[in-house]
Amino acid sequence: MISRFVQISTWLLLTCIVANAYAQDVTNAYAETTSQSPPPEVNVAAMFIDGDFAPETLLCNFEYEPIPIPDVNADVGDIEAEAIGDPDYGYLGYVPGGQYVHIDYWFGEAKWDSSVELGINGQTGNTESLSLRSGAKVKRVGAATTTIADIIYARTSNNGVPTQDNALFNAKIEWPFVNKRWHIYAKNGMEYDAFKDFGLRLWVSGGMGYEVVKTDDTDLTVELGSGFSKEFDSPDDEYKPEGAMTILFDHNFNKRHSFEGKYEYYPEWQEFGEYRSISDIGYKILLDDTANLSLKFGVINRFDSTPGVDKKKNDTNYSILLIWKL
Repeated sequence: MISRFVQISTWLLLTCIVANAYAQDVTNAYAETTSQSPPPEVNVAAMFIDGDFAPETLLCNFEYEPIPIPDVNADVGDIEAEAIGDPDYGYLGYVPGGQYVHIDYWFGEAKWDSSVELGINGQTGNTESLSLRSGAKVKRVGAATTTIADIIYARTSNNGVPTQDNALFNAKIEWPFVNKRWHIYAKNGMEYDAFKDFGLRLWVSGGMGYEVVKTDDTDLTVELGSGFSKEFDSPDDEYKPEGAMTILFDHNFNKRHSFEGKYEYYPEWQEFGEYRSISDIGYKILLDDTANLSLKFGVINRFDSTPGVDKKKNDTNYSILLIWKL
């Protein structure tokens, strides 16, 4: 009972903090638009003498030469034509009609940030074991939306028998507003684990996020929302309404060392004492800035308060990976 009271109180406190911050940002944005000084008054009558317009009464009265207009029909060389032609979409430019299959052609120009990661550990001799951890991440920052998607897969086998086989997938779209520190989001996630009571868990949520700290080196964002989850191939396959809270933190110590962390909390609305959470932290070291190659030490913890019969509540994966930024 006490635990449930603490959780509800914490949830209400975070909601009040976010609502208060939103009200302050809206007030500041409105004040900036209304605090501009009014335009100076213009004495229109002083511009006329005996009813005729007198240009010499204007504040600025000067002569000027017309700007020559270039001949638009002049011949354009091949290099100039390529420079002012269609946008460059990289490797898709070599595909016939490639620009039409690029997402920027339909949704406008955007900034892309993508990377792939891979880690392998093996052993031979008295025992045969192989561990594989791979993943990929894509982020697209457009004029009106920000899209983020990532996937992580881990597999371990011992003497040919799998001992670990799981995957996590996340996709999110953000619509920023109010100085781009606030955003509305829609998120979808999937979890696969061959050693749990479910074959696949799917969850969908939506809500609002706020950038508490936004500097060149530090980002701290809090998101609050609601949604539902469903387990497939599970004894408990009902739709479960649940809350959604996410804390995102990134910090660059210097050019080569950085830290990133994410905590996701999903309490059930019907049984608030039951919840699940995902913690993902990583420390990255830039090895080669020319090749965009980095080394990452990462830990992922998945917690479920109702794991099933003879199952533990926590599953923790730790890894050392090479990351190649595309």
